[in-house]
Amino acid sequence: MLAALVAVELLYLVAVHAVLLSGVIQKAVSADPSATTLGWDRAWSPWPARVYVTNLHLQVQDQTEELALTVEHAKVDVVLWDLLRRKFRASRVEARGVSYRMALKVKSVRGNERRLAAFPPLDDARPPLLENPPPPPATSAEIARLWKFELDHVDATIDELWFLEYRYLGPAHVTGGFALDPLRRLWVGPATLWLQGGKLTAGHALVSSRLTGRLDVTVTPTDLPSAEGWLIFRGLSAKLDLDTAIDDLAVADLYVDGLRTRGTGRLSAKMGLASGQLVPGSTCELSVRPTDLAIAGYRYQGTTRARFLVPEDGGAALASATLEGVIDLPWFGEPPARAAVSDVTGHLTLQDDDLTRGLRVRRIRLALADAQIRAAQPIAHKAGDYLPVGAPLLLGDGPLVASARFEAADRPPLVRLDRLTLGEAELHGAAVAGHEGWNGSGEGHLGPLPFGVRVQDSRPQIVLFPGRDWLASELSKLGIRQETGRR
Repeated sequence: MLAALVAVELLYLVAVHAVLLSGVIQKAVSADPSATTLGWDRAWSPWPARVYVTNLHLQVQDQTEELALTVEHAKVDVVLWDLLRRKFRASRVEARGVSYRMALKVKSVRGNERRLAAFPPLDDARPPLLENPPPPPATSAEIARLWKFELDHVDATIDELWFLEYRYLGPAHVTGGFALDPLRRLWVGPATLWLQGGKLTAGHALVSSRLTGRLDVTVTPTDLPSAEGWLIFRGLSAKLDLDTAIDDLAVADLYVDGLRTRGTGRLSAKMGLASGQLVPGSTCELSVRPTDLAIAGYRYQGTTRARFLVPEDGGAALASATLEGVIDLPWFGEPPARAAVSDVTGHLTLQDDDLTRGLRVRRIRLALADAQIRAAQPIAHKAGDYLPVGAPLLLGDGPLVASARFEAADRPPLVRLDRLTLGEAELHGAAVAGHEGWNGSGEGHLGPLPFGVRVQDSRPQIVLFPGRDWLASELSKLGIRQETGRR
């Protein structure tokens, strides 16, 4: 019996290593190299179902995305009989030196050059491009020939995670499991990822030099053909716990052409998602000081605080931001007018907390509590083109002081000018966005002289000696309610 067991073991070793060395597995999985490629430097098995692999590399792509996985060392317990069904299933995986990269295919690089240049280099095409015209949908026979993957218990140390433009360089640790039936079904977890102080970059921007946090994820078995777009969140439950320093906000430059952003701060998040629904009590806060942002001649320098909150009482999620500093305004040439602003607040309310329906905005509100331009000579001279002769003398050199509000909801955007004063002039009013520009009215006085301003398609017109109820009547024609007792 002992001799028979030894003989069986020797026969197994000879057979399995002949298979591993022959490349038949790699060829079977890589039958369509345009979709999947698999390889390794060395693989061996001491007994049935246990396999040790060195420098494994797997690359998979479909019509919309591409991913690459490399593993320096792995110990895998393979369920052998599933191989006969074109399925690679491992009951246990221990891996070290893992790198995972993923990129979405895009129609064109034009207009997103900086962001797409930060995508991971997965093959000769960087970034990978969508086929034009798109290929016909895969047939059921073609889908049936694709290999399935299932990893039940994974314990891996990670060196690199590169999702789109964001690259994390370890250490990190992941446990859990997942399964993928290409173009059919997917499930994940429960799985946990620990980020243990690695570096996060986005292109040339260093987002965080020491990123720490934890992410727990579960994706219930999801039918991929019916989970297009935001519906992919339907089976997703997750919990994120993050608190880290932000080294540079230059990552924002990747998304807006001509934007230059600098700033350091701190980001903390305790977010939850249950079957695609934001969990009440979820919060995310960002504080940046100092902030330096410039675009198209405008420049903001100051402090920025932003917060995202899902109320405990089940109300709709709310994002808010507060700014305080100075803004350069290139409205009247060089040098630009500089406005000191304080208590600038913005609020964005979502329709609901269901991500499967997308991020639908219910209301946007902005408020400027106080803005002051001390050197307002260019503004005073420009106003002289519309106001009576001698107006610049009454307007003086400044300061200009203003407060205003903006609101966009289920109606066209609305701006209310609560107060604008310059020298001996004062003005207040409101305007609403139209198809050709802004339409609205305001009234005030220039010294003892009352006057009004009517704006049609963003073109102002001065009205001298408006009547007592002139402003209320003008705003009513535009469907704007005049607020009494507030300036």
